[in-house]
Amino acid sequence: MKILIAEDDEVIQLILQKLLEREGYRVILANNGLEAWNVFQEKREEIDMVITDWLMPEMDGLELCKKIRSLDVSHYVYIIFITVRERREDVVVGLEAGADDYISKPFDPHELLSRIRSGERIIELDGQLRKRQKELEHLSLTDELTGVLNRRGIFRRLREELNRAAREKYSFSVMMLDIDNLKEINDKYGHSTGDKVLYEVVRRIKACCRPYDVIGRYGGDEFLMIVPVEEKGMAFKLAERFQKAVCEKFLSIDNKRINITISIGASFVKTSEYGLKEIIKKADECLVKAKTAGKNMVVIQEL
Repeated sequence: MKILIAEDDEVIQLILQKLLEREGYRVILANNGLEAWNVFQEKREEIDMVITDWLMPEMDGLELCKKIRSLDVSHYVYIIFITVRERREDVVVGLEAGADDYISKPFDPHELLSRIRSGERIIELDGQLRKRQKELEHLSLTDELTGVLNRRGIFRRLREELNRAAREKYSFSVMMLDIDNLKEINDKYGHSTGDKVLYEVVRRIKACCRPYDVIGRYGGDEFLMIVPVEEKGMAFKLAERFQKAVCEKFLSIDNKRINITISIGASFVKTSEYGLKEIIKKADECLVKAKTAGKNMVVIQEL
């Protein structure tokens, strides 16, 4: 664990440094609040705990505490005040500023280490909670069968892509992919085989995707892709590439040879004036045209 010490008294600073390093902690020293603030801004993702004096030149510990709490940090930073100010009113002010604990000078080394270890446990619990929250968020945005984004997840990514396209002025394509004969496969071989077909189709598409292409399950046997491209022709070529990856070779599932074709409808978005519903509607219209024209086709239209 890395601890930032903000203390203008050189003797106390040295005592704290030796005490903490002896216990295996990594220590960063700052001679006043302003110096500590500058260090924290630079190394915020490395620092787990701050031990700060209250009364310091340049910037006091109270202001330092408030500034640290105002920053967006990916983990919880535990803050301990060490100060001669020990009135109840001062304790309240310090805690309201965002401090987690408070110890008076002169401090007892054993008590300080005990407080630090308590802080460590809180930091560890916070880390476990954040990890679990990320896992739950990932699960809420992921299709259980195929492992790609689910409808909610792909819609979120599409909204993000629209915002980024508006800021950075670039174009992209939204493609809607449909497995042409999945219903017949389900009727003939059962839904278990149909699920394996879905999984294999996605695997083949992902294998030929670029790192920045995104795929999600729109529903049933339909998938939505976000494909950054500079021109409509490039979007068409990529759609054919995805189609070829799926259809070129039969699927071998449960000792059965299954031929698969897919139809793709795509909208090419050149400007940011269109909304999510318009873009998806256009891709869906193109998909209907591809299916109506005989399936196993690519139809793309510029918005």
